[in-house]
Amino acid sequence: MMKKATIAIVSSLVLIPTISLANNSNAIESNVNFSGPADLSSVMTLIKESSMFSDEKDVIVEGHFLSQISKDTYLFSDGEGQIEVEVDDDIHLMTPINSKTKLRIYGEFEGGSIPEIEAEHIQIL
Repeated sequence: MMKKATIAIVSSLVLIPTISLANNSNAIESNVNFSGPADLSSVMTLIKESSMFSDEKDVIVEGHFLSQISKDTYLFSDGEGQIEVEVDDDIHLMTPINSKTKLRIYGEFEGGSIPEIEAEHIQIL
């Protein structure tokens, strides 16, 4: 009887901190929803400065999806220019969006014959 109680106590002492830390790390990540100022890029500037041999560049843009081109590609506008945005498969928005929903897209701009942004994160504003 004493042996079972000791095993139960030791198991609890080991598992409780592990479970607690696992839950806290997930809570921190999911609770951050910053909507303050950001260093935004203009779609027109990105397109003008791009070339066939442009390097990839991390960007943040704000605007709206105008239409869906394919399963994971959308036409995006910031009000001044338009660009294709490819959305990663691991991005899931919990709120439905439409062409009037203002978005902040964090991604990677790629120049070339068809400039595009590969979205890594999308925030509804």
